[in-house]
Amino acid sequence: MKVDVDERIELVAAAIRALDDDLERTSVLAYAEAAWAAANGARENPWDGSADNLKKLEREKSRMTTEFDTLQRERDERRREEELADYGRRLAHAVEALRETNERIRHISSEHDEASAELQRMEVHPIVVRWSRSRAVAANLGIGFVFERFADWFQSGRSVHLGPMDALQAASDGFVGAVVAAWANTGITFERARELVMPIRFSNDEDRALVIQARNQRDVVKEIAARLSAARDRRAELLAEFPALATTEPATELVAR
Repeated sequence: MKVDVDERIELVAAAIRALDDDLERTSVLAYAEAAWAAANGARENPWDGSADNLKKLEREKSRMTTEFDTLQRERDERRREEELADYGRRLAHAVEALRETNERIRHISSEHDEASAELQRMEVHPIVVRWSRSRAVAANLGIGFVFERFADWFQSGRSVHLGPMDALQAASDGFVGAVVAAWANTGITFERARELVMPIRFSNDEDRALVIQARNQRDVVKEIAARLSAARDRRAELLAEFPALATTEPATELVAR
């Protein structure tokens, strides 16, 4: 039956430990043999042969120690080969994962560029520009809370019992009334308040559609940006785990991006 290298190492180590015990005992006997000979000359020695046995045991230990060292080197080389093979398999998967991730980054980057360009086009429309400034205008008029409630409905696309035009008109009239209430101590007139709220009046369905489209497009850009960030994080993880990938063509393609 074939014995595993690790098992063989354990067997040899146990044999060496047993030899050490024998060597310790035989060393005592060999010393006694030498001492007897020194004191009694050629007289029959009770421990005769102990020195020869000690030498035999020492040679056996030397042989087994050499075998033990050889087995350890064999085991270490085998483990290194196994570790290399395992790393090689993981590296192959990482190369493919990096290639796929780079392709995903390219695709998402293109998608992000297109969506950002579309958002930029929407955001320069006069209605959208005016909407982006409307919260600050409302806050300066002292009706920020009233406008926020309107803005939530206006951007939601939800309908109301009134027609859209009637609802928007009612909201505008509500702004006027809120300004009059907020500025009551100044003696502001209803007509003057109506003039002040003109920048935050959005009185037709087209205005609402443009604002909602721009808001939705911002969400699209944010969602794409999140996917792009996740893909780049994945790429960074792969390069951190496998530094050698940084020198391969799939990895260096997007270094500048």
